[in-house]
Amino acid sequence: AAPPPPGPGPPRAASASGVVADANGRPKAGALVTLFDTGRSQYTPAQVAGPVVESTRTDAQGRFEVLGLPALELQLEATHPEHPSARSKAFTLSPGEERTGVGIVLSTGGAVEGICFDADGNPAADRLLSANHIRLQQAVPGRSRSDGPFELTGLAPGTWQLVAMDPSLSMSTDEGEADMGAMLQDIRMKPVEIVDGETKFVFLGSPAAESVEVTGRVAAGGLPAEGRVLSWFGGASKDAEVFKGARTDADGRYTVELPGPGTYLVMCSAVGATLDKGQSLEFSVTVPEGATRFEHDIELPRARISGRVLGTDGEPAVGERVTLVPDAGPTVGGLRGRGYGELRTLGGGKFTFENVAAGRYFVSAGGSSIFGERPDAPGRGAGCPFEIDADGALEDVEVRLGAAGALRGRGVDGSGTPGVGA
Repeated sequence: AAPPPPGPGPPRAASASGVVADANGRPKAGALVTLFDTGRSQYTPAQVAGPVVESTRTDAQGRFEVLGLPALELQLEATHPEHPSARSKAFTLSPGEERTGVGIVLSTGGAVEGICFDADGNPAADRLLSANHIRLQQAVPGRSRSDGPFELTGLAPGTWQLVAMDPSLSMSTDEGEADMGAMLQDIRMKPVEIVDGETKFVFLGSPAAESVEVTGRVAAGGLPAEGRVLSWFGGASKDAEVFKGARTDADGRYTVELPGPGTYLVMCSAVGATLDKGQSLEFSVTVPEGATRFEHDIELPRARISGRVLGTDGEPAVGERVTLVPDAGPTVGGLRGRGYGELRTLGGGKFTFENVAAGRYFVSAGGSSIFGERPDAPGRGAGCPFEIDADGALEDVEVRLGAAGALRGRGVDGSGTPGVGA
């Protein structure tokens, strides 16, 4: 009998090549080009590109080529010391495809200048600054000068979140626990739209002005919600932003002094003793024109999400981190996002998130805390997204933990030189 015909061989490797240039069309030599597998990203490409597949550098003519690629969904990012990073459009490589002409244009970059103000409306010296681009997952650090002004340069076009805080502020209570309320009251935040080649001017905080006293009561199911941290940010104008905070007392009452009327974004947080415990909700409040005193009560939502976490051995996992995240992903204008929560599992691996707003969420568990202090932590597990109504109670959510992986590598600067002590 004739031998059977040979089966199909292994799929042919694909490749991608192109050019990195600046906004004037000049090729950029030495740019680092990184390839991301967008098909394996937990989020959309607009948020997090996905795992790194390969990287290379451009030659003297700005050209690059990457060989031996599998079939995958791909996006390329180029970085260069003289420019903000930039990404190509996402595309799909077929088996054996030779994709050519991939272009990445490095922008000139924009800048933001401004002044930081303290709680009394005075220029604030030596504030730690950070400009954060949510979509690109980038952060640019800075510091205000002795008289309050600051400048941040080399920002890619798009929406950035500016954050300033006092590095000398104590975040500890008399009992030695983290005082999140004190930290939140000092933070100044403002989103700013960066345009290529332009410099924007902003205020972080507000100069001294006639204030408005806002008071009210926070309740959950008609009962006072004690110890809630209310953080107000927004302002009387788009250039004068404020970030103020208050904590509710045993009767759920709060008082906060705002710099004037306007629309404020309020974050109501049930903050734990550490930064990896607590929940937050966000909503808008408008203080009317001409008001010197304004009353605003808050009734917290009543939905509840509960379940348990099982370890790698299938047994209930006690003391593991559990995170509740809105399925829409992070947004500009907030700290933790609407409906965000961080808890630790109790006996039987059980957890419960109270006062959850209606919406679509997913729960993840395991891994180290946000500070990464557990080198022996199990791998992170995630459940499927789910919807919950305003008065809903979702029970029996189960998350199974897997074995932890490891990530090893090295840090280099824009020229490719290894960076020690980064």
